[in-house]
Amino acid sequence: MPQTDWLLKPQQLKDVYPLIERFQQHSDAFSSYLCDQLSDTAKQALSQGDKEALQVILADELNAVMKSEPLFDPDRCQNLTFKDANQKHRIERMSRVKGVSRFKLNRELLSLMYPEEIEGIAPSLVWRERVTGATRQVDKMLTHRSALLRMQPSFMIVGAQRSGTTSMYAYLAQHPLIYHARHKELHYFNNPYRDDMGHYRSNFPVSLFKPEGAITGEATPEYMYLPNCIERIQGKFPAIKLIILLRNPIDRAFSHYSAAYGGKKEDLSFEEAIATEEDRLAGEYERETTNPRYKSLALHRQGYKARGHYAEQLERVFTLFPREQVHISQSEVMYKNTAQVYAQLIDFLNLPAYTRASFANQTDIVREQLFVGGRSVSPMAPETRPILVDYFKPHNERLYDLLKCDFGWDK
Repeated sequence: MPQTDWLLKPQQLKDVYPLIERFQQHSDAFSSYLCDQLSDTAKQALSQGDKEALQVILADELNAVMKSEPLFDPDRCQNLTFKDANQKHRIERMSRVKGVSRFKLNRELLSLMYPEEIEGIAPSLVWRERVTGATRQVDKMLTHRSALLRMQPSFMIVGAQRSGTTSMYAYLAQHPLIYHARHKELHYFNNPYRDDMGHYRSNFPVSLFKPEGAITGEATPEYMYLPNCIERIQGKFPAIKLIILLRNPIDRAFSHYSAAYGGKKEDLSFEEAIATEEDRLAGEYERETTNPRYKSLALHRQGYKARGHYAEQLERVFTLFPREQVHISQSEVMYKNTAQVYAQLIDFLNLPAYTRASFANQTDIVREQLFVGGRSVSPMAPETRPILVDYFKPHNERLYDLLKCDFGWDK
């Protein structure tokens, strides 16, 4: 649906003066905030009593505010009056969901805050959610039944998280013979695990009418780190090719923490998080290993240092896959010489060279498209890096011995 269909029309501000009075009364933090956004032009139109002019100005300015930043904020909205618990839950959930644009969420908030003064902000997101949910169920049924007609993955990017996997998968998908999966990260082989290859295959393109030599693949960078994933992959696709990007574990850990803290999945400082990591993860790896239905949130979210134990993870990979089926690239090299690393990967996948790929930073593009409601992250304390250099040094040396290559991370 075009975004213009969601624009607040001037005539929808049916009780414009009561609306302004609510803004100016500062009866709640939400109204006070909106009042602060009004321009001098709007205030002048108010003083002159020009209702039609004020409707136009207010509609334009409210639309501008809704498109420029998220109105939902825990402090600003703590005193909102919700119709029921489900409505409150829906607003809070939508504020965290990546696919819901801030503009649509802001409109829902306005209709909630001013139901008497603002008319018919429709179609409602509730209705859209129901329609989308029903469509999704039908789509799921049809794709699942067509699983046998779909391509099998020829490659997987299995690690490491926060190491450029989003960008590399987007670069690979530009090749005319590489067809991307329904989603970049399918998370099929990690816990909670259910052996349903029909469901898994339904995420890949239909093999009909594809050119000769076409391939597909996915990129779930947790596979290399989480228990049982590599074993499950080898059991289903023993001939598959694995792609691994390795980033300086210190930078990877802080990037991981920044995403968790900014996404409100972490409340500790970086220094506190890495200091308490062992206690938080105690016994979790073993529990996931022995119980395929158990998913440890701590293991998935808070393994800032543990995910950087690359040698330990690669040794498990090499016990199950021959090295000629595994391609390892250093993330720092990929960032500097993207075209060169891309060409190496295309050759690794036995595809013809492709020189027209665009190498924009996909992680930044995705981040700009997400709902911006996260928290800012303070830089890493200067004294923290030397501590982490010492911590990772034996793990890095073990990696260098394994790969016969020094990445120069111990500085």
